[in-house]
Amino acid sequence: MHKDLLCTFANSMNNPRNKTDFLNGVNTAIEQLMDENRLSVIQLACRLNMQPQQLRRIMRSITGKSSAEYIAEQRVMYAKQLLIKYDLLTIAEISNMCGFDEPTHFTRFFKRLTGITPIEFRKK
Repeated sequence: MHKDLLCTFANSMNNPRNKTDFLNGVNTAIEQLMDENRLSVIQLACRLNMQPQQLRRIMRSITGKSSAEYIAEQRVMYAKQLLIKYDLLTIAEISNMCGFDEPTHFTRFFKRLTGITPIEFRKK
C-alpha cells in the first residue's frame, strides 16, 4: 500500500465510526472464512485486501488484542451461538462449522478460552 494512502487510512482509524465500520468488516470476513474453513490471520488480511502486518497493527490499536486473539474470540462466540441455537447439531458438526477439522482440537480450543467444554456449555 502506498505510504500516503496508509497514513490516510491510519488517521481515519482515529474516528470511532471508522473503527466500528472496520470491525464490522472484519467480523463479516471472519464469518465468511469460517464458512469456507479457511480462517487464519493471513486469509483474513487477504480478504480485507491488506497485509497481515497492517491488519495486526490496526487490530491491536483498535481492540488491544492481536488479530489471532480476536479471531479466536469470534470463533468461540460463533460456537456458543451454534451450541445454544442448534441443540440437535453434534459437537463435530459445530466444530466443522467453526473451521476446525478435528472435534478434539475444537474442544481443547473452546475449553482453553472458556474454561469449560462445548458439551458443558451446552448443558448450562
